[in-house]
Amino acid sequence: MLREVNFDGIIGPTHHFGGLGVGNVASQSNRARVSRPRDAALEGLNKAWLIAQLGIPQVLLPPLMRPDRDFLSSLGYKGNLSSQLKEAYETEPQILSAAMSASAMWTANAATVSPTTDTADGRLHITPANLISSLHRAQEARERTEMFRNLWHSSDDVVVHDPLPSVLQMRDEGAANHLRLCDSTGERGIEIFVSGDSESGEFHTQRFAIRQTWATGKAIRRLHKLDPQRCFQLQQSAQAIDTGVFHNDVISTAHEHLWFMHEVAFTEDDTNFAEIERVFENRTATRMKRIVIHSSELSLLAAVKTYLFNSQIVTLPKEDPREPSRFHWIAPQQCEANPDSRALLERWCRDSELSLEKLHYVSLQESMSNGGGPACLRLRIPLNRQQMSSLPPGLFLDAEQYHRVHDWIVKWYPEHLALSDLTDVMLVEHLQQAVLAYPYRSYFVRPARDEFHTI
Repeated sequence: MLREVNFDGIIGPTHHFGGLGVGNVASQSNRARVSRPRDAALEGLNKAWLIAQLGIPQVLLPPLMRPDRDFLSSLGYKGNLSSQLKEAYETEPQILSAAMSASAMWTANAATVSPTTDTADGRLHITPANLISSLHRAQEARERTEMFRNLWHSSDDVVVHDPLPSVLQMRDEGAANHLRLCDSTGERGIEIFVSGDSESGEFHTQRFAIRQTWATGKAIRRLHKLDPQRCFQLQQSAQAIDTGVFHNDVISTAHEHLWFMHEVAFTEDDTNFAEIERVFENRTATRMKRIVIHSSELSLLAAVKTYLFNSQIVTLPKEDPREPSRFHWIAPQQCEANPDSRALLERWCRDSELSLEKLHYVSLQESMSNGGGPACLRLRIPLNRQQMSSLPPGLFLDAEQYHRVHDWIVKWYPEHLALSDLTDVMLVEHLQQAVLAYPYRSYFVRPARDEFHTI
């Protein structure tokens, strides 16, 4: 039996509203708003703690060091830190915003994962996303690769690949555009890659650029040694992307045998989905439950505003793998405030076939204002017993870790932040010290003599 571990990114102390997200309506509409980094980090921590209290293994990934001095230097901003901050803000504030971005908190974009039971060599495969569609996110690829490799440096059955080449044809945004459906043990499943273009590379968006390509899915399928008979690729509809569906996880979500999608999520017709359902049933001896939400039930715009499909579905622990799964649904509070999304959730909870035991509404106001819901904050990694036992016990979120991280956030994080504040070199050095002081950083980052430069 595989156990799904949730890896959540801790929201960094430089969290601000830069409006940098390509096709991300919430991010762009809240640009230049004063942020609340302390509240943001505590909201994310409390969401992760809810998952841990439900008995699901939960890991927190540390925030990344910002700014990346090399990134600023590569764009022509030389000199000491104080000079870099001042010149970037005065000449091109968007560059300073990108250099200070805390976007690594949306860990669903960090990588694509295939568990041991899907791969031909029986190893867990992780491909960190190159994230080249956005200047602020492309910095993360190297850092996340190093973190995953440090965590599994002694595991022969875990392969952490290099990110795909940083070229437009290989734009990759990780698990936000990847679905895995499986049986109740997690062992037998199929994988689905979602892109903004077709197999021929065509796309028809009018408003926003696509952020994932068909060629990316094919490359990851090869790298992960996946059986092409159990892999599928789907294309997002141009209408969805132009409405603000910059990732598949804003319009579709899957967990075990359940697959929820809006009717305009994909370009494919019922024939394609029937084939996916047939292969899934042959692979898992389980019937897929595909729930299609029509525009009359929830408009496309409401789906984007509420982030209903960016909810997080989890399976409660069970002693015997043969036990039927019991699910909890974690939705953003915006779903509760919208009558249509609330009605859908309440209806699904009454449907005994879905086994949705409980619905939780969580407050993620700061993340949602930047376009990130509960599922954006986590990367799901299914691990077997050996892989679970190889991880350090103190890695998993428990009450002691929760309180230590809570106290660290309260001590180090600013209550309010505007981009102009990040020209203050003393504040920036304080925030860098905060990242270094994260109490569980050593699990992921090897100590370095000079992790950041002072003035």
